Amino acid sequence: MQNTNKKKLGYVVNLDNDYCYRCFRIKNYNDLVQIDDIEESQFEKNISQLILENKKQNRFFYILDVFNLDASRIRSLERILSAEDTTIVVNKVDLLPKSTNYGKILEYVEEMFNFGDLKDVEIVLFSSVKNWGIDELVESLEDQENNYFIGKTNVGKSSIINSILKSVGETPKIVESYFLNTTIDTIEIQYSENMKIIDTPGIAETNSFSDIVEQKDLKYLFFKKEVKQLSYRIDKKQSFAYGNIFGLNLELSGERDVHFYVNPTVDFHRTKSDNFRDYILKNFDELHPSLIEETEYEEIFITIDDDLIGRKVDVFIQDLGWASFNLKRDDKVSYFLPKNTIKPLVELRNSLI
Repeated sequence: MQNTNKKKLGYVVNLDNDYCYRCFRIKNYNDLVQIDDIEESQFEKNISQLILENKKQNRFFYILDVFNLDASRIRSLERILSAEDTTIVVNKVDLLPKSTNYGKILEYVEEMFNFGDLKDVEIVLFSSVKNWGIDELVESLEDQENNYFIGKTNVGKSSIINSILKSVGETPKIVESYFLNTTIDTIEIQYSENMKIIDTPGIAETNSFSDIVEQKDLKYLFFKKEVKQLSYRIDKKQSFAYGNIFGLNLELSGERDVHFYVNPTVDFHRTKSDNFRDYILKNFDELHPSLIEETEYEEIFITIDDDLIGRKVDVFIQDLGWASFNLKRDDKVSYFLPKNTIKPLVELRNSLI
């Protein structure tokens, strides 16, 4: 804590305050104060050094967001974690549709890691709302002296820790928000006499839509309510607009049902592909999430893997959800993206649900 420079880390009006000025504004007013000291590029490097240098009794909880499963992975850290006591925690599973088969979700995640560095580690499906997975995490905590929670920004590390604290009658202590990098330094909590919980700064997503939207629109890239499922019968080329930041194009070889899983707060609109740009320009200022400024859009085609043909697949869109349908050989899948900006993860994958 320091009380001399409001633009530096740890600024407080009174040195006895529980929260710095930045955290106080986020917690009470949902207002982000910009800090000069934040260097996001250092977060991953710092956490890697922490793992390699700290050789006490450690356990690492590697947090993934079920809505961004592949995009929330950190491959470089997985190699390091393979030599450590690690648990994979898949967060926000309660926000999937009520009909979800959670056994299938667990199998999906196991298969994701089958040929990677974290094969055969414990996987916990977690919900802070329904308290799923808390007993497993609390039991794991008691085995080690230091328990680190790591992952990308906004995967929910702080909310998981707060849920654990509440489950044992403690007061939640960590500020939560949809802003990127709410936690910007390690936070140590003395959980018991011989054991600590350590929250670490979130590692920023690369090529995230958060880089090109208005700050006030970051909340639309963060799932906090149950995913909305929309179904359409498609028999010709169609585009589906997500605010004004993205458009998914489907040209299917024959009539088919397509199921979309989207954030219920996002403005989602179906239109003919030829009308996409006109629709965006006409409604640009009213759509959310919204670009910082108007721009041109480019169409990018997705290469279809032969192994996926004839199977139920998802078109996964980083930060925005996915569309699910049965894939056929002559189907064409593409998307509209703001030109010369970011390259988010958009891919065809085996169906999650």
